[in-house]
Amino acid sequence: MKEALKNSYNRDSDNYEDKFTEHQYVKYQTMLVPLFELLKTSKAILDHGCGTGLLNQYLKENNINLANYIGVDFSVNMLKHAMLKELLVVAADINRLPFPDNSFNFITSFTVLKILETENYKNEINELFRVLQPEGICIITVLKQRFTDHFIELLRMTGFSINNITPCGQDTGIVCKKE
Repeated sequence: MKEALKNSYNRDSDNYEDKFTEHQYVKYQTMLVPLFELLKTSKAILDHGCGTGLLNQYLKENNINLANYIGVDFSVNMLKHAMLKELLVVAADINRLPFPDNSFNFITSFTVLKILETENYKNEINELFRVLQPEGICIITVLKQRFTDHFIELLRMTGFSINNITPCGQDTGIVCKKE
């Protein structure tokens, strides 16, 4: 199932921004505008599931230039589009992020977790927690139809505190902090 999803993103990478920019920007607006000041001072930011680099593009359009941005995605073709924007990106499985513990003080994960109907998102949550610095912020959005109280419990059991849960476009957004 995961391989089929990767193939789908690789196949659709040329049209991704035409199809999804508007949807993604609604999520970014809702989840990130209240955190712009924090983003400006962040030392290391991970865009988990960066795709073509739309998040970085959105931030630049809002005068936030992130010198310490790293994008990670499993779709090589999506990453090729991100590299055209001169972004630092890494091809990796989100279940095994190639970064040391406590590498980032800010992580975004827009519509990545629970995209597949599997239990693997537990591993993905653990990986996000592992690479996030203590007191770091993690923004996660999940498709509304896949959002559950059980997902929130998993975040808490991993060690995240939940600062906010809010609807954002087609997703439900969660602002977490690593305690």
